[in-house]
Amino acid sequence: MDYLSALLPVWSSSERREEQEAADGLRDYAGYIADGLADDLRRYLFPLEEGQYPGASALLPDL
Repeated sequence: MDYLSALLPVWSSSERREEQEAADGLRDYAGYIADGLADDLRRYLFPLEEGQYPGASALLPDL
């Protein structure tokens, strides 16, 4: 992630459209890692541990 973080300012200030789009995607990805990935992983792990999908009141496993 450090490598991509170093590229963000370069891509953001680039005149190339594809690099600007890559910078937007990188910001979205970093946001997902910071806020969203953990909950998705917990929902994914629940049926692996419990053998069924979680109900509305289920306690999801810790990471």
